[in-house]
Amino acid sequence: MLLKEHREELQAFMNSFVKRTIPVMAHNADGLASDYVLDAHLDAVMHIASAALDRFCYERNSLVPINRLPVEVILHVASFLPYAALSAATHVCKQWKRILNDARCLWDDITLSTAALGPATVTAVEAAFKQCGGNPSVLCLQWSYCTMDCPRLGDIVSTTLHSLAHLCLSVTTASCPAFIGILTSPAPVLRTLTLISPSGGPVIQLPCDLFNGIAPKLSAVYLSNIVLPAQAGSALHGVTEFAYFDLTLMTVLDIEHALAACPKLEYLTLGAREYEIPSSPRMFEPPQLRGLGVVGIVDRGIVERIVRRNTSNFALHLLWPTPMSRALAFCRSSTIKRVYVFLTPAADNQGYSGSLILTGDDDNTVALEYDWAYSILDLIGDGMSQLETVETLTISDSILAMLLASGRMGRLRSLHTLTILVTNDALAPYPRMFCFDGETRFPEWETLHTVRLASSEQYVNGFQPEHDAVLLSTRIVRSWLPTSTKTLLLCGVRLDDATITDPVIEYEWDRAEPGERHLLAGWHVGFPTIEALRV
Repeated sequence: MLLKEHREELQAFMNSFVKRTIPVMAHNADGLASDYVLDAHLDAVMHIASAALDRFCYERNSLVPINRLPVEVILHVASFLPYAALSAATHVCKQWKRILNDARCLWDDITLSTAALGPATVTAVEAAFKQCGGNPSVLCLQWSYCTMDCPRLGDIVSTTLHSLAHLCLSVTTASCPAFIGILTSPAPVLRTLTLISPSGGPVIQLPCDLFNGIAPKLSAVYLSNIVLPAQAGSALHGVTEFAYFDLTLMTVLDIEHALAACPKLEYLTLGAREYEIPSSPRMFEPPQLRGLGVVGIVDRGIVERIVRRNTSNFALHLLWPTPMSRALAFCRSSTIKRVYVFLTPAADNQGYSGSLILTGDDDNTVALEYDWAYSILDLIGDGMSQLETVETLTISDSILAMLLASGRMGRLRSLHTLTILVTNDALAPYPRMFCFDGETRFPEWETLHTVRLASSEQYVNGFQPEHDAVLLSTRIVRSWLPTSTKTLLLCGVRLDDATITDPVIEYEWDRAEPGERHLLAGWHVGFPTIEALRV
């Protein structure tokens, strides 16, 4: 902070400077300077002050220890930065700027966002391509309005499709010249394509003959509020994963176009607010798939026929399933062997959603997700008769506490292994186990010999010892344990009394079996959330 006398001195200098430098012709008859000229002078002063601050920061940062890091360390740290942060890192000091700018491989993942495709955007894109040697591997462009510079941008981006492996475009109109120019140019090495249109806006239809029919390595296509044309061309013939997201209304034609354009399709996701799918569609041959994700509906028309066509080695992911969807889910396998029930933080960090995953003896997997965890309790209650054969249960401690209180757990008579997921986070308003002595006892299971207490974070991130361990009371854990327990496994969990020997305790870290890992429901594919460099 400047002292008062220094602020007054600077203010007096600025007044004198402005009066001295504004030309006489910029004053009116009363001797007052034009607002426009005054603003221009002050803008120039701000620019000079900002440049002086940048020079000062460069000089200061050149003397701090971080500037003395080896080049290899600086490059390694920079490799983890998103595009916007990487651009900001070049302003740390001259040495960082030189090191980072010389490493072209760092700049091949480009993410730019702008309101309108004006000259500044075109210049920024050209500079970004130049910085990576004209060979970007990832390009994510977001813009809201078209201008007369759109054709030029389309031409510039099209020249880089020879090296692009991942392309993401966010647009508002299908008639944008840049959008059309990019999507009709050959893309010989493109592997994933993500196209996004604003939610609730007009649905955009892609141009015919995508990529001029040349995209031999394209394997995944994700469309948000965008649909395929009737004739998409041969560019999608190698696609194995296709997703529709956020459509206002999905029709039979939308699904048929996707299936016709992607003859090698293995995974299909359908997400819409409403579906216009008749109960008895016209001639339709359901494809053989490995996975299907659906928002809400699978209870009529061709979607149900796809589900019934794939009877084994099939993953069905349902978000907000309907009553008919739930009935299909529990009937997918003749015998359900493994069940996963867990809470996941909501996208807005407001509360938790609930997920239920069922795996059977025919390699079928069904995942159901709700944005309200209590819905999982009703779902388990509806399918309890099909769950009596379950041998392995992995469950959040909050859901388990509610199931024990409801008395439904006693029907799981075939249970051999129970994994309870615990966390250090407060899960209000949901109850927690192991926070107080067990008032509601476990049922008397003769077959349940193995209980695992596992950190939820460990299950999400793969059993890494550096994650924070969950500390539980030995006395409280002992009061909760089923009497049939012979082995207690701890994964990312510690007890406050390490001398306990009954039941036998084993610590798990890196040797967990793949099948025991927490399975993410993941009905959808997350769109790029990389921090964009605003243009």
